[in-house]
Amino acid sequence: MDCDLLHGRDGAADSDIRYAVVSFYVREPMADMQMDLFPGPEVDPRTGLLKSVADRRRKQAEAKEAQAARDRGMRRAESGNSKWIAEAVAAVRRVAQTHTEFTADDVWDDLESTADDRPRDGRALGPVMRKAAAAKLCRKTNRVQPCRRKTRHYTEIAVWMSLVYTGQRMEHRG
Repeated sequence: MDCDLLHGRDGAADSDIRYAVVSFYVREPMADMQMDLFPGPEVDPRTGLLKSVADRRRKQAEAKEAQAARDRGMRRAESGNSKWIAEAVAAVRRVAQTHTEFTADDVWDDLESTADDRPRDGRALGPVMRKAAAAKLCRKTNRVQPCRRKTRHYTEIAVWMSLVYTGQRMEHRG
């Protein structure tokens, strides 16, 4: 594409331009330009599907694998120390009765003062929170906040809403 700029001056100073005319000459055919602007869909050579469809199916398969791995880990954690799990559910109940909203950090704080033995993996509270939600003690909100425990490196954890809040501190009966 070429461009010509014409201007007239009528004896005025160089910076005083009275009018300008711009004209363009298109030398390439427009069809070539349109092909560059709107390329055809890409096809995955392995599957023969459009790339966007193949990518979506791959991502769905990866998500299912990740969920299955999470569920296996939770089953392993649940099958571990059943005494500790019962203590942890009781701790969730105590925290839910005294807090309108809470996190796993609050439950860990309660457990540290009451539980005899602690699991090696701090994520063991995940299945406990699921059991508590199933027992209608609490429900997960759509919010998160940074974890206070050093071992979790300030990662975000779920905020839970109590469904059994009484406002009264319950004594631990061991």
